[in-house]
Amino acid sequence: MKRMKYIVGAAALAPAALAGAFPAAAGAASVRGTGSVKTVSLNHSGVTASNGCTGTVGFTASHQSRNVRMHGWYTTQQRRKCIGTVVVSLYFTKGTASRRFCKETSLLITSRDGLDTTYYQQVCGIAYQWTAVDFGFHNYYYDPYLSALSTYREGYADIQFGE
Repeated sequence: MKRMKYIVGAAALAPAALAGAFPAAAGAASVRGTGSVKTVSLNHSGVTASNGCTGTVGFTASHQSRNVRMHGWYTTQQRRKCIGTVVVSLYFTKGTASRRFCKETSLLITSRDGLDTTYYQQVCGIAYQWTAVDFGFHNYYYDPYLSALSTYREGYADIQFGE
């Protein structure tokens, strides 16, 4: 029993002995952060800043697949379209209330003025239900084309705004 106490005591003193033998390592281990925080933007895919325009006319994607739907709002000003909020809905065939199934949706917008942008968002849902996610563009585009895609090659929805 005494022998066990000596082994435990020696093990407890080992870090202190090592700190004495390697003072630089002991000092490095006790360094604390300066408290500065680094902010990382996840929106780095060429996202254009919102100019505050609001879509007032509703639209529904001209092509919608079995598992992907899209609708939203736009306003026409001369040859430009203000794309407001776009809602992409995904139908889930997996997932439960306690363990939702997640997939990624992407929304591609292309236009004649070169403001081509792709937005990504993770969507989690429950089997046999639709789950919607909002994309707030609020920007003007010349003759835009919108395409919503889902992971797992479940299909897509799209619409072409033109003259």
